[in-house]
Amino acid sequence: TELTLQVWRAKQYFGISNVIVRLSDGTQNSKANAVLVNAHSDSTLPSPGAADDLVGVAVMLEALRVMGMGERKLTNAVIFREYSEN
Repeated sequence: TELTLQVWRAKQYFGISNVIVRLSDGTQNSKANAVLVNAHSDSTLPSPGAADDLVGVAVMLEALRVMGMGERKLTNAVIFREYSEN
């Protein structure tokens, strides 16, 4: 089964782009149903910076890479969303 990958650029904040990726196998079920995975990359004082949720972005990107290269069939689409809360 061939996977399809769609990428959108969402609203921008001060030169930062939000990224949304939908990974699916193109079947009717994966078009109708999806699982959302979210993480954000911004931070503010006095938060812990990268530990605030940038680690979540890194894990999310690695999961996208592994799932995109895998042979396993997806039952539902997976939407990965990296965003800024600014």
